[in-house]
Amino acid sequence: MSKKVIKIILDIDDSGQQVYVPHDFNVLMVGSQSDTTVSVWGETCQTVNNIMLTFSVFGTGHPIPEYYLYVGTAINPRINAVWHVYAVDEDSLVEVETNAA
Repeated sequence: MSKKVIKIILDIDDSGQQVYVPHDFNVLMVGSQSDTTVSVWGETCQTVNNIMLTFSVFGTGHPIPEYYLYVGTAINPRINAVWHVYAVDEDSLVEVETNAA
């Protein structure tokens, strides 16, 4: 089966955005093509978006919860901004919620 690169677009928002991606989605690059969004390019062999991931975009110096996993950084020199993309580690999140109960 041939591979292809797909792009997901995320709003610059640290509250969590749920996106469906193929289960074999492998992040290749994070970048900025707009002043209000961040793009994530990933490689896949699949044609069906079949898992949901939750991403958040943080500015430099902003607090990041411990159960988030680093995905990549995007630089937008036009507006002098740097954005850091993280994905929620669902396994750790369940553990954190269980320990809090």
